[in-house]
Amino acid sequence: MKSILNLIVATTLCFTINSKAQEQVSLSLHQDLKFAIIGDEQGGHSTRIIDITARFKMQGKQQQFGYMVIYPAFQYANLLGIYKRYYANVGYSFNRLFIKNFEAMAGLNYGIQDRFSKSFLTFGADFELSYNISEKFKFSLLAQVVERKDLAVFYDDYKLGFSGSFGLEFNL
Repeated sequence: MKSILNLIVATTLCFTINSKAQEQVSLSLHQDLKFAIIGDEQGGHSTRIIDITARFKMQGKQQQFGYMVIYPAFQYANLLGIYKRYYANVGYSFNRLFIKNFEAMAGLNYGIQDRFSKSFLTFGADFELSYNISEKFKFSLLAQVVERKDLAVFYDDYKLGFSGSFGLEFNL
């Protein structure tokens, strides 16, 4: 319970800090490509596994090479024991690159992972490459590296998990 309270306080602080220097707000939804196409052989799942990440992204003011990004996020995977992760991310997005309409973002995050009704505090990192198709929409590829404490407890297999997702971001 204390961990959930800490995450709520951190997310609230992110909203408060960013409200004074906010440039853009967006929503995004990503689906893990491996789980959608190949499945999960280790877990005995076939293809078409739902593994989505939803984010409420708040962008800071434009700077010389890009802008700061803060967002709360939720990840849900329809695996055995239902995997859920709630996290807050802080990063920087480079949008003044050599190629027009492309952006590259890197961020660190901290959150709560829930599986088999057990909760764990975890660290992670998000890396995103996106292409602006209009002022309102972006296609993006999201790579995540996440500390998987649930695997250590239930399968004796602690590791950093990697996932690659494809998604769409909509500027509000």
